[in-house]
Amino acid sequence: MLDAVGELDQDTGPLLNAAVDRALDTPSVPRELVIDMSQVAICDSGGLNALSRAHLKARETARYSTC
Repeated sequence: MLDAVGELDQDTGPLLNAAVDRALDTPSVPRELVIDMSQVAICDSGGLNALSRAHLKARETARYSTC
């Protein structure tokens, strides 16, 4: 599970992308990618773009994504 905290926007989206890449590139990670958004105060279009990319990347690696 990845925990997103604070603001998810154009500036922080790349950090989420990098964390997703690391998680999905690790063979021992379970087949489901979970991103906990309960501590995110603001999510703008940059954040939504990062979440969309995470979902697509999970599908490419034959994993499921849940946000």
